[in-house]
Amino acid sequence: MKKHDIFISYRREGGMAMAQLFYDRLTRSGYRVFLDIEAMRNGKFNTQLYNRIDECKDVLVILSKDSLKLRENPEDDWFRREIAHALKSGKNIIPIFLRDFVPPAKNTLPEDIAELLDYEGVTSSEQHFASVISRICHLLKARNRRSLRWISACGIFILMALLSASYLLDKSGDNLPSVYPSTPEEKQICQAAISGIILQGTTFDLLANAQRVFFSDVENSIHCESEADFKEAIATFENSLSQIHLDVCKPSGKLLDDITRSPVSRADFEGAFQYLSTCFQSASGTCLTIKKILNPNSPCSKGEKLKILKLYKENLKLEAEIYAYGIMDLCRELSDESLKELKNKVVPRWTMLPRLSGTWTRDKAELERQTERSFNEIEKNIGELSAIVGNMNMTKNREAEQAKQKLIAQGATEKDAKRILEKIQINSNLQTKLSVTEQKLKEAKERLRKKYTPLSSDDAQLIWSKILLLRENGYKADALRGIQVLRGKQDPQFPEAVCRALGAWIERQEALPFSGGVIACLFEAPATSHAFLKIGDIVSEMDGKPCNSLEAFRLIPGRTYRVWRLNSSGEFTSFQETLIENKPRVAFLPLQYEGN
Repeated sequence: MKKHDIFISYRREGGMAMAQLFYDRLTRSGYRVFLDIEAMRNGKFNTQLYNRIDECKDVLVILSKDSLKLRENPEDDWFRREIAHALKSGKNIIPIFLRDFVPPAKNTLPEDIAELLDYEGVTSSEQHFASVISRICHLLKARNRRSLRWISACGIFILMALLSASYLLDKSGDNLPSVYPSTPEEKQICQAAISGIILQGTTFDLLANAQRVFFSDVENSIHCESEADFKEAIATFENSLSQIHLDVCKPSGKLLDDITRSPVSRADFEGAFQYLSTCFQSASGTCLTIKKILNPNSPCSKGEKLKILKLYKENLKLEAEIYAYGIMDLCRELSDESLKELKNKVVPRWTMLPRLSGTWTRDKAELERQTERSFNEIEKNIGELSAIVGNMNMTKNREAEQAKQKLIAQGATEKDAKRILEKIQINSNLQTKLSVTEQKLKEAKERLRKKYTPLSSDDAQLIWSKILLLRENGYKADALRGIQVLRGKQDPQFPEAVCRALGAWIERQEALPFSGGVIACLFEAPATSHAFLKIGDIVSEMDGKPCNSLEAFRLIPGRTYRVWRLNSSGEFTSFQETLIENKPRVAFLPLQYEGN
């Protein structure tokens, strides 16, 4: 079972919502975060809490109104006991001061937690939440574990199955103007990050434009059937590649360290450069492939050559779209003011990033949809390339056999005939490369399936995340088997009603009128019921708007919610209800993966 980096401690009254919000954001930022459920603090779970604190480097303490007020029975005050254990263990403690928290006098606190207020903390602000997260990350000792979300299309190399972690949904701030940067230091970091994005984007644009010109020159040589024009196109493109130096746009260690203190993801920033590097390598490989299969002496027909070239051109356009979506995602939490130079002066000069010249969006869901669409189109084009080259190979093999028999009829031995044909045969590696790529894709998908297969040794929260990842990557049967593993944990946060509803949703999702939501999993102790919610209910809308993440959803009096409930016949029925009073509080789980 993987260890956690950060432990979040909070008082149920007034701290639960913010604790879940911090958990959600830090998890998506690449940290392994443990968020305890206060209603579960009993029995063996007490020892587990201490073990979780011991394995973490950092402890976030959410300080809400009266959270440090002494309780009647200190032994039942787990919030205080968690703080005391963290202090005693020498953990890196980061107090988070909520707006309504009033710090008590130090001499009024119990001795075992009196030192808490001596630690450097962060004042929480919903209006400047990105800056709050940035400040917390700066104070953490734990290192960000986030995997790169940039996945290279690279013409013939797609690992689409790795996307959900690729682009792990981060619904926060969609279509909302950002206020970062606000301080002089933030502005300096922001400007450095944007300069890096401009440098990398300009290099990508040069590379993509060189490929566009190359494809056009090769197409002209095919129409003219000119070997000289074909060789000139190859030489010109090779010269263009030699003038593109990736080292000049490689982000420095200092820049990456500075970016860690900003809303721009360091992992994604590094991933952008790796994507650019892989595209450069792919361009070199494309040149070699075209040299072999599209030259005037190859066995390809003119129609086949033009079709192959058309597919390469389409994939180049799609790769540019993916890069554009990546830039918009990197800049999503930066203010409009800070992006003026990039959007108004630099982008109009780029020729191969069409999406950036149109509507700039902060909508993460839209970026996710468009990126997936582009990857799907590239994969389809690769399939067509495979079919064309496969037919070419069949023709070539038939012609080679005919030539061998002709040589044998003229007096050559079979061994000599084979040797002669090997010397004059056109060596096309495209089919081999495509087969290797397809095999790699299958292997990558199988590794993904194995990686996310729930194990009985996993904790329940990790099993839940794996189930969602398996579902999102098309492994329905594996996801359903994962629910059985989750049941075996007998974890109070994942009761049978939750497991049953999740299984029914995964099994019938294609036929259901809702694609996601949040699922009620726990009532605030000691309550066992709610005015209209039951454990296992799925809430899909709030005031008519989808709530597909914990951040996009809150139980707020006066709001109307669309609820889906699994009946005894195993069918989902829905109803709408307006919340009168937010009591008791309800804990929810997302139906979309929100981790790293």
